[in-house]
Amino acid sequence: MNKAWLDNAVSWAADLKFEDIPTDVVEEAKNQIFSTLSAIQLGRQSEEGRKISLSFGLSGEDGIAEVLKRSPKEAASVMASWSMVHDFDDVMLGGHTGHSTVIVPLVLALSSGSGSAEEIITAQVTANEIAARINIACALGQTRGQMASHLHLVATAIARAKFLGMGREMLRKSIIFSLSSTGKQSLPAFLGSDAKFFCASTAIRSGWESCDIALSGLYPSDNILFGRAGFFETMVPYCRPELIDNIGSEWFTLTNSIKIYPSCGYISSTIDCVYMLMSKGGIDSADIDSVEIKTNIFNYGVEKLSQLYLKNSTVKSVSSLTFCPTYIVASTLVYGKFTVDNLRKDSVEDPAVWALMKKISLKYDAKHSAASLMTGVPVGIVLSNAPFTKAFGFISKLSGLVFSGESRLKLWFYRMLLFYSWWTSKKESFNDISELKKKLPSTVKITMNDGVIHVAEQSIPRGFLGNSDWLEKRRYLHEKYRSGMGSISSKERIESNIAIIDDFQHRSIDSLFNLLHIE
Repeated sequence: MNKAWLDNAVSWAADLKFEDIPTDVVEEAKNQIFSTLSAIQLGRQSEEGRKISLSFGLSGEDGIAEVLKRSPKEAASVMASWSMVHDFDDVMLGGHTGHSTVIVPLVLALSSGSGSAEEIITAQVTANEIAARINIACALGQTRGQMASHLHLVATAIARAKFLGMGREMLRKSIIFSLSSTGKQSLPAFLGSDAKFFCASTAIRSGWESCDIALSGLYPSDNILFGRAGFFETMVPYCRPELIDNIGSEWFTLTNSIKIYPSCGYISSTIDCVYMLMSKGGIDSADIDSVEIKTNIFNYGVEKLSQLYLKNSTVKSVSSLTFCPTYIVASTLVYGKFTVDNLRKDSVEDPAVWALMKKISLKYDAKHSAASLMTGVPVGIVLSNAPFTKAFGFISKLSGLVFSGESRLKLWFYRMLLFYSWWTSKKESFNDISELKKKLPSTVKITMNDGVIHVAEQSIPRGFLGNSDWLEKRRYLHEKYRSGMGSISSKERIESNIAIIDDFQHRSIDSLFNLLHIE
């Protein structure tokens, strides 16, 4: 990344109009709005959500209407914290952008009563496209995923600057200021505590203020991004320019995957398998002898990491549970589903779930791992095109984290196996990124006490890139939204709100207040 790339991205962003955005991109943006609003409402109604409200000086029962009476910056921060509670977000090539790109322009419009629904979507898509490109350039570096808080720093600055019409110069300055003080959450904070809920919200505050700093006339040096020890030299070990130079012709928003379960996306294929087996009947959790899960490196890794915090803490944090495949599979089998209710205290403390967890083994599968790591999203398009030194460095660090605590021989063997997969893998094309796939293969085998065996395999989770088009995702999201609003709205109100989002770009700002349950 260089100054020419930034100048081109800023010019594109400043000139972008709603009518320039392809129809399918608009529909995926609306899917992202559905997903984010559902996550906000479900998070707000949880025990953790009420505590988040208290941390912002709100009543534990205050809703979004009360939040919007405060400053828009604070409203965006609270809503982003609620949206993080259950890990029930969405993710595109380049990260989990919705916590900032959806929330910031929506809050700006509702708090001011100005602008239009088209301008909200335009700001959202603008922020998606630039912020996701910056983040995918960091994919082989020191941080990625939701822990990459710099994503929300820059996304917030872009979304706010675009919605307010700040122009090229101020947008450019806002981006530079936003990336002047970056950081990331530690693993214990993210996977083992409630600090995770503030990963996006703290970045939103700083990103928001970057626009104010830019407007003040203060000087942002280009060296912050491009100089020695600047952002890109520090955070971007390698990135092919073809992946990020295509802004305006390739749309990262089209790569968005939506979650239909409140959990880390890496686990979604495993949950799909359990649902497939339960739908066939003949599975009673009390009659299960054993469950074997053969899975990919990402799923295997989050199990090991989450167990570190579940085993060494008296508190079973939602942040750990949503990243723990064995808990999620056990809870799904006991309750016949996996929703936010499975993360409530009474469900978490159910002895039947923890007893069944002891019967579950999760095994690393080399074939599944090669497919998830070398294909498309989350990092395959970057890794498969990386040179030897960069690929080997990334694989070494990843395997060191995932196989930590295991024998040196086993670590060496799996590292070499992954490197062989990289060496023999097909390089992903940079053309038509919407055709990429997000493979997270998993195989689940359930053996019953009577010896009957049930097996299911899923490569790409439902709702993920390569499995579902925008229309199929929309059907999933309608149900996700209904579950989020079911306890606080009438059926008529919920269906009315669904119709509003389906037709979002044509709605008035006044009508959008209904989406946040504002009477």
